[in-house]
Amino acid sequence: MPEIRVKNGPAKGRIVSIIPGKIITLGRDPQCVIQILDKGVSRNHAEIFRIGDMCFIRDLKSRNGTFVNDQHTSEEMLREGDQIQIGATVLEYETGDSFSNSNFEFLEEYESATSLELKLEDLTSLNVSCDNTVDAMHLRALYSLGRIICEEFDEKSLIAKTLPFVSEQLRSDSAYLFMRNPENGVITNIGSYVRPGSDRDKISQTIIKRAIVEKRGIITADAAKDNRFSERDSIVIKEIRSAICVPLSVSGNLSGVLYLTADPICQVFHKQDLELAAAMADQIGLAISHLRVMIYERKNLLSTICAIIRVAELNEMDKVRRGHAERTARYAAAIANEFKLSPNEIDAIELAGLLHDLAFFRGNPESDTPQQRLKYTLEIVKNMMCYPQVKEALEYQLERNDGSGPHGLRGYAIPTTARILAVACELDLLSGGNLEAFNNAVNALLNQSGSRLDLNVIKAVQACHGRNELFPREDGVMNNDTGKV
Repeated sequence: MPEIRVKNGPAKGRIVSIIPGKIITLGRDPQCVIQILDKGVSRNHAEIFRIGDMCFIRDLKSRNGTFVNDQHTSEEMLREGDQIQIGATVLEYETGDSFSNSNFEFLEEYESATSLELKLEDLTSLNVSCDNTVDAMHLRALYSLGRIICEEFDEKSLIAKTLPFVSEQLRSDSAYLFMRNPENGVITNIGSYVRPGSDRDKISQTIIKRAIVEKRGIITADAAKDNRFSERDSIVIKEIRSAICVPLSVSGNLSGVLYLTADPICQVFHKQDLELAAAMADQIGLAISHLRVMIYERKNLLSTICAIIRVAELNEMDKVRRGHAERTARYAAAIANEFKLSPNEIDAIELAGLLHDLAFFRGNPESDTPQQRLKYTLEIVKNMMCYPQVKEALEYQLERNDGSGPHGLRGYAIPTTARILAVACELDLLSGGNLEAFNNAVNALLNQSGSRLDLNVIKAVQACHGRNELFPREDGVMNNDTGKV
């Protein structure tokens, strides 16, 4: 866990862990988590907080400022070994993941003049040594696309960001992405971007089918004059002028196409554009394939855990506890979605819902306190590969707004995922998964809001329940409005 270590002054040697949802305040005020008795320090000088795996320091408009590595800052993300100076006091940020310097012996300091350090964002503006300026531009474009892809973990969001970028780099009027449905082989439009003021209906089945059948990229500068297309072909009928269509291949298998159009008055595609489009299509295709594999693995993991829990529940005499873990997981995922958490966070909270009370099945659970069951559950889950994903929600699920939980956290100091899990679990224990009892259960939760449970989480439950999202549809099928080619 990341920590702040005080390097000098009266509190020298003190270490404070940076807990998710808990703000570390620094200043002269006795109420500050780290009190710094220095006349040059404001009463509430700065604060350190954590978002996910990242930690930040923020200056609270102090009189003499906050410094990180001797640089004045208003807000800064902290990195391993960063030196924070407030007044005359120096603090050091440690991630807890790196090796201690005491484990190594350094012979001498390296010559800094021979080293070069670059931030990732600087790489997009590198002066690439290429004989052809276009090659340098394309290299930067591919790097930038790679950065976009690396930061996305949701397919829809990935497509929504990559298509406008591709269109901008190739100066096209529109960009469309078509993918093959693995179940029926139908090529379906899964995303599109049309530049404002351009015509949307410029999709040609002819050129798409040709790229798929021939398994190669196709470019036309002016379809009307291209003898590869007849007057009956859609590319000519729809008066499409300049177009590019390149296949998306994953592991040698064609999975879709990237399709672009342009008005030749403003832009004519060339061979170099085709090469760039093909390279971009490969990156996008691999990224989508990777995301879909992740979804498959997640579903496989969830179904396996569900099966194990169902077997464990066969001997459970209390009918309320049968299906409790699955229902808690479903409620938690719906609430997390209402909170607009990231796809990874929603997956983590759903998994935490399934695992949150594994110790209940160890035998004689009623004789154990909730804290004891949580301890046993954490011991079991620590041996699972998914532990880092669910640790935060599981570890703090017994915390309550009034500070009555085992860690004494209050309100927003409790991680969001833990607050959601607490409400989802309580909701199911009150309703027993009974739709008729659900309204009474929500009302009972409202009576606990503020003092014990988070009111905003309970309101999210009401919103989800109002849209019938907490109970699965009988057919289990979601509507799909995407078009087909």
